[in-house]
Amino acid sequence: MVMEEKIMMAKHQRCMYIKGLSLITTGLVIFTIVLVIFSLELWVSGYLKYDCQVNNITYPTKIPYLSNTSGISMDAANNNWHECECGNYCVEWEPCITLFASIPKTDSIHEIKNDYFRPQKCTFMDNDCESYSHNNNYSMVLYEVEKKVNSYMNSKIDCFWNGEDDYFYLEYDKTNLYFVFALLLIIVVGFIITFIVIYRKIPVIPNNDKNISYEV
Repeated sequence: MVMEEKIMMAKHQRCMYIKGLSLITTGLVIFTIVLVIFSLELWVSGYLKYDCQVNNITYPTKIPYLSNTSGISMDAANNNWHECECGNYCVEWEPCITLFASIPKTDSIHEIKNDYFRPQKCTFMDNDCESYSHNNNYSMVLYEVEKKVNSYMNSKIDCFWNGEDDYFYLEYDKTNLYFVFALLLIIVVGFIITFIVIYRKIPVIPNNDKNISYEV
C-alpha cells in the first residue's frame, strides 16, 4: 500500500514537471525566435551613413489659426503646424519642419525622418509642448524656425539609408535594440536554467512499477 502511494505521488509529480517543461520549452522557442529576429535587425539591417544634400524644406511661415474660422479642418488650415495638447483645455501648435534631401551620384530624393526607431510626422517636431510657442508667442516661434531653416537649406548633413527605404534618417541609434537584445538573451538563458532545474527534479518511478504506463 505504501509503495502504491509512492508510485501514484511520483506519477503525479512527474506529470506536473513534464507539463512545466512543456511550457518552458514553448517559451524558450518563442523568445529564441524573437531573439534571432532582433539579431538580424541589429546586424543585417543594411543602413549606411551618407552625405545628404538638403534640397527643400517645408516649414510654417504664418502664425497658426487658434480657432476654426476658415471653414476647413484645423490641420489643413494650419499647414506645417502640429497640434500639441499641453494640459486641461490647452492646445498649442508646434512647428513642423520637414527636410527633403538627395544623395550625390543617385537620383534618390526623399523626406528625412528624425529617428529610424522613433519616427514622427516631421523631421523636427516638438511632441512635448516645450518649444517657444508657450504663451502663444508664435512670432518668436516663426523667428526661430526661420533661423533653423536657413541653417539647413542647401547644406550637407549625415543621414542613414538602406538603398530601398522611402525615407532618409538623421539618427539610426541601435542602443535600444542592444538593450532589448540583452534582455531577450537573459530571458532565454533563464528559460534554459529553469528547464535544467525542473528536468533534474523529475522523480524516478520505482522499479516495481515498470509495467505501468503513464499518461501526461
